[in-house]
Amino acid sequence: MFTPHFHRFQPRTIVAVIGLLVLFILTSQALAYVTLEPYGFAVRLNAGQRTTVEMTLSNDANRAVLFQASAELIGNRQGGPQRDNLGDVIRRINLPNANWFGSAWANDMIWVISHANPGQVFAYDMQGQQRVNFQVQLQQGMAIGLAWNGQSFWTAGWNQGPLTNFDVRGNVIRTVNTQWDNGPTGIAWDGEHLWIATYTGGQRCNCKQVNLQGQVLRTVTTNNFANDWISMEYVPDHRDAPLWILENTLGLWQCRIENNNAVPVQTLNLQNNNSFGLAHDGQYLWYQISNQAICIDDGATEFRMLTFNPDEGEIAANSESDIEVLVETENIDPGAYEALICFELSDESQPVIECTAFVTIGRPAATIAGIVTDRATGEAIENVQIALNAYRY
Repeated sequence: MFTPHFHRFQPRTIVAVIGLLVLFILTSQALAYVTLEPYGFAVRLNAGQRTTVEMTLSNDANRAVLFQASAELIGNRQGGPQRDNLGDVIRRINLPNANWFGSAWANDMIWVISHANPGQVFAYDMQGQQRVNFQVQLQQGMAIGLAWNGQSFWTAGWNQGPLTNFDVRGNVIRTVNTQWDNGPTGIAWDGEHLWIATYTGGQRCNCKQVNLQGQVLRTVTTNNFANDWISMEYVPDHRDAPLWILENTLGLWQCRIENNNAVPVQTLNLQNNNSFGLAHDGQYLWYQISNQAICIDDGATEFRMLTFNPDEGEIAANSESDIEVLVETENIDPGAYEALICFELSDESQPVIECTAFVTIGRPAATIAGIVTDRATGEAIENVQIALNAYRY
């Protein structure tokens, strides 16, 4: 039996959400030694507003536990992010005339690398000013492709040279050998592993996911829509279609990965010959021709509503850790959004805590709260989920 209680709120009150939304109580945390309070939340904001929500992880065990926080959009019930115009040119930055065969976004600058050995690396700010200029020496082959892992760069050596990891001054950190079909022609970073693009001589190109020891984890084929040298980028924020492929003389594709095939969901024909290097700056795409770095709209609105401070840390034994969740609505369309919050834990007996956040932007909102109980005993029932299909009242 579920007994709801309805509440109406003034428009400026920052409370619950989704037209009508259900907040339900789960008792599944009762036996866990790491617990979360509150177990989910709901807020209503006007467009452009922000607020913070305090969450606390409590560790009742006699040992420390590591945590890592993340959030993923899982529902958009009324409105949502709209697509931008793929290919609209945002800006151009002039480069010295060279074979620029790789690019990456790092430290608020666009970085490019030349197809040479040593590879010449330049970095430019958004005013077009060159801020960095150095060379990186490869063991074998000419530099091709560029990827940033958050701390350092990776490039590859043409003609089956090793992958080279180097810092922001050009100092080589390490090299990794891996399996090539031919090439490589491009490189990307997905947040955990590298991706390399391999060329099979005008037949098809493969994109291979490799770990930092060079072991091939997965091979994704382009199925003949890209048959020449390709550059690539992996954008985790584009959850449904994270893989971007640029063929040097033909076009650009955004792809979902389905049964180890790259399946295009967006296509852009390009008129530029010898277009190489592909990077994403968190909002836009970048690629290079011989004398320019070109920034274009990626055709999608990136969704960043929830951020955590801290987003990882350690909960000491018999202690608590406070996490501040920042809820932002800038550049997000009015609507009702549902996000899954995930706290990954370092203990196998309790690997994760998940809860839901509801955010309504620019819409009237109400809340329904209640406890699901057994009709016969009156006791709360564990692991219950409730959904409503009507959002007007």
